[in-house]
Amino acid sequence: MSYYQDLSTLPKSVRHSLPLHARVIYMNAFNRAWEEHPPVGEQPDGNSREEVSGQIAWEAVRKVYEQDAQTGKWKKISSHIAI
Repeated sequence: MSYYQDLSTLPKSVRHSLPLHARVIYMNAFNRAWEEHPPVGEQPDGNSREEVSGQIAWEAVRKVYEQDAQTGKWKKISSHIAI
């Protein structure tokens, strides 16, 4: 069973700050991490399962999106290809 069933169940901070595609990335990465990591109290580093899953989800988002330093809005990272 997934932790987040759909995008409307994501934390308010995620729903209101990330563009739609980034929310999908966050939800999928969180749910995958949730399934792969042990329950609370069994984490080797002492973090909760939710904390670990959230960290992994944000890492996944940051691979594709970056937050504009001036506006705070998340935008897709443009890829520069050298020719």
